[in-house]
Amino acid sequence: MDAEILDAVDDKSSGKKSNGVSIAKVNGSSSSSEATFRSLRDGALDDDNMIDTVQVVTVRFQIKMEVGFGDVMRICGSHESMGEWDVANALLLNWSEGNVWTSEEIELPVDGIYIYKYCVAPASNPNAPSSWQSGNNQVLSLSPEDGPILYVKDSWSGNPNETAVFSAEGVKQSKDERLVERVRKQDETVKRQTGEIKVLRTELKTSKMQVKALREEARLSANVRIALKDQLNAEKKRNLVFEEQVGAWKKRFMQITGNGDKEDKKSSKQESR
Repeated sequence: MDAEILDAVDDKSSGKKSNGVSIAKVNGSSSSSEATFRSLRDGALDDDNMIDTVQVVTVRFQIKMEVGFGDVMRICGSHESMGEWDVANALLLNWSEGNVWTSEEIELPVDGIYIYKYCVAPASNPNAPSSWQSGNNQVLSLSPEDGPILYVKDSWSGNPNETAVFSAEGVKQSKDERLVERVRKQDETVKRQTGEIKVLRTELKTSKMQVKALREEARLSANVRIALKDQLNAEKKRNLVFEEQVGAWKKRFMQITGNGDKEDKKSSKQESR
């Protein structure tokens, strides 16, 4: 590890260690926790001034390159802190002995992939870079495990074997290793989510079958109730017919045995009295 980066790692390691950084932004600008809580207490925040909190990792870039008199080194990249590919707003690096250029610490959101490239431009005219870093664009991937700070050492030649990323504890990784590890984790996440989706689809299919069975059972139950009601009504009608038949048979039987005439005479005598 270069002496400059090693010194920076030692300085950071001597301080309080944390697993990551969260910053609060009010109205688009960074604020301290005290100011944020004061705003909340005073009711200064409404729907139009919501707090935007995002977890970030602090990153410092470094590259070694001799440039001409009056020229400076910049990083132009995809993130706003790198100018969003606008050379005029690109991140300016500071020169130190040995032609080592180091950036200020910038905060980048975790889980991001950042593309950038170094360029040399006159300090008086940053819109006209005189040269660009060789090779492909640089790619830096970040994860929540990278906190609290990363040190990125790049090469003007663009050779990936000459670049490295160092953690606050001094652990070294290549950018390619980090990218491959990110892709591997992403594949694992996709596989896990695919499995969960399959389970959910199976559960959904089972639920639909259960609902269909319940509907069929309810339909059959309704049909059974209707059939029973119809059968009961039919039984009532048969009972009425049977009662009428019994009454008719009884009357005829009484007529045949003569009991019917006696009953009529007895009724007449009672009326005459």
